[in-house]
Amino acid sequence: LNKEELRECMKLHFSINLDEQSEAFIFETFDNNKSGELEVDEFNGEAIVHALESWQRQQQQEQLQEQRGKAQTVAAATEVTQASAGSSKMWKDVLGEGNQDDGILVRVGCVLAYVLPLCSGIWFATPLLLILPQLLQVALPFMTIHLLGETIPFGNLIWFLLLNHLSRQ
Repeated sequence: LNKEELRECMKLHFSINLDEQSEAFIFETFDNNKSGELEVDEFNGEAIVHALESWQRQQQQEQLQEQRGKAQTVAAATEVTQASAGSSKMWKDVLGEGNQDDGILVRVGCVLAYVLPLCSGIWFATPLLLILPQLLQVALPFMTIHLLGETIPFGNLIWFLLLNHLSRQ
């Protein structure tokens, strides 16, 4: 049977209208010698119907999964867009125009807030600095700031209160 004869046979005997994809599937599956025609020993109507039905179910499931995947992608993108819009609106409400202070004093105070614990803890790195003197250039400014705070009476307390005051500005 060639493709045209197969189409007529399936329509007449099994009441199945074949499209080109179904025909291609049948010939790919049952044409063992790849001659482009189904020989007598290759043609088994019931097996073809069963294989065709399972193939069509598989195609439908793949289409459904593809549609679900697209729907989930669209839903996720919409959700992300709405979430980001909601969060940015929330932050705009929290950080209004008058709430942001970008002055140099505030920026220096922010940096100093991180320098204070480094200066206090740099003494724990002294054994490492003895082993690796190359790191001394990095640690020396922090040691100097710490010594400056130690030489002034209540220097660390004054520094802490100054940073506390700057953070409220």
